[in-house]
Amino acid sequence: MGVAASNSSPSPPSSCTLVKTETTTKLCTVTDYSRWARMPPGTALNFGSLILYEGYHLKVYPAGLDKDSADFVAVFVGGPFDDSPYSYRAPARFSLEILDASRKHTVFDDSTARSELTKRDHQRSKGYVRFVNRREMEASCCVRADDDSLTIRCTLSIDKEVIRPLMWAPMPRDEAAEGAETAVGSRTMTIRSFSRFRAALRTGECAYGPHFALGGSSWYFKVYPSGHCDAGKDCVAVFLGRGKSDEPATTAEFRFELAVNGLAEAEEEEFTKHTFDRDTPVQASPYLVTSSDLASAEQIVSDDCLVVRCHLRVIKFTTPSLLLPAPAAPTLTAPPCDVSGGIRKTPTSPGVVAETEDDQTSDSDQTPLLTLADLYQR
Repeated sequence: MGVAASNSSPSPPSSCTLVKTETTTKLCTVTDYSRWARMPPGTALNFGSLILYEGYHLKVYPAGLDKDSADFVAVFVGGPFDDSPYSYRAPARFSLEILDASRKHTVFDDSTARSELTKRDHQRSKGYVRFVNRREMEASCCVRADDDSLTIRCTLSIDKEVIRPLMWAPMPRDEAAEGAETAVGSRTMTIRSFSRFRAALRTGECAYGPHFALGGSSWYFKVYPSGHCDAGKDCVAVFLGRGKSDEPATTAEFRFELAVNGLAEAEEEEFTKHTFDRDTPVQASPYLVTSSDLASAEQIVSDDCLVVRCHLRVIKFTTPSLLLPAPAAPTLTAPPCDVSGGIRKTPTSPGVVAETEDDQTSDSDQTPLLTLADLYQR
């Protein structure tokens, strides 16, 4: 006697576990930066509690963690990570950013750090030994000229589980195909006092531009004024890089052009297509401004100013979902607060890189580009 087969299918789940994130952000300002940068390696500035839980604090080494990393700024978050009673209840994540002179825009963050996440001091400190090369940071307009200060933003996040109901809806067959949306924008980078900027950085050293948002990802420029390698030391090399993103990989098309007196060069280069991810966050081949380009650029000769424009198209692939999204879990954010370290104020040289948004941007997710004032002109 056979067993009758059942045509019934399992019922879909009625709920799912989502994550509610509690976040606190603190701005830590290193005043009198030039004096701290001349201190012996290993000199630490210890900032206060990061609010969410007692014991988390920020440590900055302006002159490097040790002699081997003396050319870099080291940044650590100290706290009860592995041996804390909170470690298994509420795992903590943190991000570190060095801001530009306006204290509004990110220039260096976890995506551009030079070393992997490092644990020290019996598992009580996490951070970066080589967070940023000091010469590159100073050339990237991170030190304010008026008060010789450097601002670091630390964000600490703790996740908590929340149960939410699921709402199911049928998906029409004619919408099942994957589609693509494109966010389009352009960005102009202006390097003032170009001759001084070029003399400050060696071959293989670069300056970073402030991050800007387009298509769900943040983007930035890397500029090597003396070339990115010995073979190209007579050229200015410009790279496009992807910072933080809402997806593991991002495909983009872009092209650079040299602008003179605000106008683009006559010949338009073809767009380059590249997929950016964690392993390849920067384009493979740079845009090169050759010595002949520099010699013929009227604006560089007269104003000592180099202007490069980038046209960017971010391609986002979308797949329809069987689920209607439930209401978003709330995010609790504590207001930022400032903590200062240092004693006196000492003037220093201004930065030399500025960026501006160009034409009207058409962005499918309505993420605006950042528009920066000309902060860096003498």
